[in-house]
Amino acid sequence: MATSLLLEGEDLEELLTRARAEGGPDARIVRADKVRRGGVKGFFARELYEVVVEVPDGTVLDGTVLDGA
Repeated sequence: MATSLLLEGEDLEELLTRARAEGGPDARIVRADKVRRGGVKGFFARELYEVVVEVPDGTVLDGTVLDGA
């Protein structure tokens, strides 16, 4: 089993680098999407990226061991 992390930001390359750094060498990028948030009926919406990363159980993130529970 794996744990999924959702990362959001305005720069895709920065998010991919962050995903690799935070998820470790065994992390797998599952999805990267460009989304629009906010605004009024689509106007003035902010465009950003969402990256979903799967991290295998047993990986240590921020001093916490992921166990899939």
